[in-house]
Amino acid sequence: MTPVPAMGADPNAGVTGAPPLDGSSTATPGMPAVDPAARQRLQDAQAVVAAKPGDYDTLVHLGNAAYDAREYAQAADAYERALKLHPDDVNVMTDLGTAYRNLGDFDRALELFRKARAVDPKHWQSLYNEVIVLAMDKHDHPGADAALARLKAEHPGLPALQGLEEQLGAAHAKE
Repeated sequence: MTPVPAMGADPNAGVTGAPPLDGSSTATPGMPAVDPAARQRLQDAQAVVAAKPGDYDTLVHLGNAAYDAREYAQAADAYERALKLHPDDVNVMTDLGTAYRNLGDFDRALELFRKARAVDPKHWQSLYNEVIVLAMDKHDHPGADAALARLKAEHPGLPALQGLEEQLGAAHAKE
């Protein structure tokens, strides 16, 4: 069974080739090493940000490129800088939360997912990620079940629900 990855604001982000639930990076058994193209995109994004250090879009692009290259600390820094310019961007908050999750800061990740939902209560990606962190990282199964129930009620046709439910069931069975 494949682990359920954290999901960024882009509903397709973090699915194929995403980091595993344990937050490990680059060379993970059963997972390919970072694509050299991702490393090149990161270098390109760094060059653009060097030329336009206060530009919101380039900071978000740098965060995304760093995340794809599994450079989570650099991604978090870029997303933090972008949020200083646009503090209510729920997509960037969610992406920052997934970066913090991959850095092992689960409480900060939850804080960001919940803040995103406070700004936009319909932002399903932040709730999806809250379920993952609660269940897989914090082992708070009652909290994860409650968050999953909200996700199912608010977004019943979400394609990722079935796989998420299967993973949560497997996690419950192991404990």
